[in-house]
Amino acid sequence: MVTVRAARPDEVEAVLGIQQAASVAAFRHIFSPTRYPFPARAVRERWRAALGTAEVCVPVAECDGLLVGVVEFAPERLDGLFVLPCA
Repeated sequence: MVTVRAARPDEVEAVLGIQQAASVAAFRHIFSPTRYPFPARAVRERWRAALGTAEVCVPVAECDGLLVGVVEFAPERLDGLFVLPCA
């Protein structure tokens, strides 16, 4: 069963992992992971900032205790939507 809840600040690495897995799977035919490594450091900082403010909402989808999806949005904008490729 999938549940949706607010992400916690201590889940930065988990949401980073979801975004990385989804992005690499979706764009590997355009951005070869060997030629264009995933920018984990910058993305991690973006998630850290998002999870540290009340100005954006960051819900996560959880299935059997595993985070499988994440979305980031604020009023009038969607900043990201990522789902594990295997989910």
